[in-house]
Amino acid sequence: MYIDFMSARPDSHDTAYPDAGTPLRQNLLIRVGMLVGGAVLLVGAVFFQFGMEPLVRRIAEARFAEAAIRVEASLDNVFGPAQRTLLMSRH
Repeated sequence: MYIDFMSARPDSHDTAYPDAGTPLRQNLLIRVGMLVGGAVLLVGAVFFQFGMEPLVRRIAEARFAEAAIRVEASLDNVFGPAQRTLLMSRH
């Protein structure tokens, strides 16, 4: 089998570039879309880090303090009579 490389036509659309890839417009659209998507994710992460996290931490601290006050009051109710009895027995 003999292949004549001189007679091959490089300007032929089907044979020169069989897998030419995506067109420039589609390639640019994909890249711009990825850039915009990345920017949105970055802005969201920064907003959460510097905006929402301190707020969430403050709310958690307030709820923890409220729960601690409730537990302390409950324990005072449980051990209050015994404490008064012990104080009366010392005098």
